[in-house]
Amino acid sequence: MGEAMALSSGTARSLRLVIIGSLFLAFAVGLYFYLDDVIEDRRDGGIQTVGTVVDRDDLRMSRAAKELRLTIRYLADVRTVEVKAMALNFGAPEIAVGEAIPLSYDRDAPERMATESGYASEDVVLILPRLMGVIGLCLLMVAMVNYLVSTR
Repeated sequence: MGEAMALSSGTARSLRLVIIGSLFLAFAVGLYFYLDDVIEDRRDGGIQTVGTVVDRDDLRMSRAAKELRLTIRYLADVRTVEVKAMALNFGAPEIAVGEAIPLSYDRDAPERMATESGYASEDVVLILPRLMGVIGLCLLMVAMVNYLVSTR
């Protein structure tokens, strides 16, 4: 009887982890598509200009993965705006300091911009879909291991 209770307790824990991990994955996918739409709308409906990359940092995610973070300066109406930008998608092109880059910025909030090559001023928010996806996958793996251990 006690053994059956432990089994159902382990299975229930695994089920909770599967549900939470799946929610993390669903949130990551939804956030990715939402951000992609926001960036595309800004590129299509924003004011076109050319900015200059004034700095670039490599933001390390792990030993193997790094994100390129650009500082872009551009003229919006009569003032100069400087923003940090990152790419939502992997494989965005490398851009050197001093390079001119065409971009579109939001008419109502000039500090919100997006480039044709996929960089946008949301900066750290662009990492969230990947981070949430990794957390969701880790929770699913823990659930699987927990289930396998509890059924022995």
